[in-house]
Formats: sequence, structure tokens, C-alpha cells
Amino acid sequence: MQRVFPEEYKKYKTAFEKACWTCDEGCWIGRSVVWKCQVDLHLDGGDGVLGICAILNCGFYVPANASHLGTSAVYPDLNMAFAYLPGEVLMFRSGFLFHAVMPWLPAPQTSGDSLVPGRIAVVFFTPENLLNDLQTAGGQTANRLAFARYDL
Repeated sequence: MQRVFPEEYKKYKTAFEKACWTCDEGCWIGRSVVWKCQVDLHLDGGDGVLGICAILNCGFYVPANASHLGTSAVYPDLNMAFAYLPGEVLMFRSGFLFHAVMPWLPAPQTSGDSLVPGRIAVVFFTPENLLNDLQTAGGQTANRLAFARYDL
């Protein structure tokens, strides 16, 4: 992200450092694992229109429809689809662009595979409201923010 979106990276990194409860690397506060679920067309409204996410694609799967030229990530607002193979990463404004992954089926399992076939995605994101709160939090850490906001 630092190379592709340098200005946004600075904001995300600053918020990440304030929100980080443990030592970690990166700039996104939210992480989600999409475990073998089809991903229909959607917009990630919580990320805000300028929010940036990164998605790591992995697993063993094949296109569900023979007419698809491989697995694809689809962006109808751009009238585009991109090949999206295991091991590849997409980075885009997830609250601005509608997006989906074309339907897939688990690949046939071969002898010796330790992972059951299917598509797995790891999504990195930072909710817009949290990003805004952390930018105005001064030197507060995530621990102090949590206890300041909730009666525990």
C-alpha cells in the first residue's frame, strides 16, 4: 500500500499504530478470513468511499462456469474483470467500487493434499469511523480508547 497509495498509507499507518494492542506489522486494523464462501456483488460501505482494502486470494478451486476464462474479480463500475488466481493480491477502494468474485467450485482433491479444496481470501481493511476516531485520538492507545468508550 505504501507504494500504490502513499498519502493514504500515512493515515492508515498512524491509525494502526494507535490501535495496535500487540506488536504487529502492517497498516490495516481489520482483518477478515472469507473461508470457502462465494462472494457476490457488494460494496464495503463501512470502509468509506476513500477506504482501501487488500485481498489475498488462495486455495484450490476452478471456475463454476466453463465460459469463464479462469477465476476473475469483477468490477462492474469499471466494466472490467481481472484474472484473480491463488497467491494474487488486489488492492482497491472497496467502499467506492462494487466488486465480486466469479462463482467457483472446489478443485478435485488429490492424494496427499493437506488442505480441503475451496477458495479462501484474507481481507485487510480499516473501517472509516475507526480511522477517523484514531486520527483525532491524540496519543491515546487502543487500550485507553476501548476503556474510554465502554463501561467495563
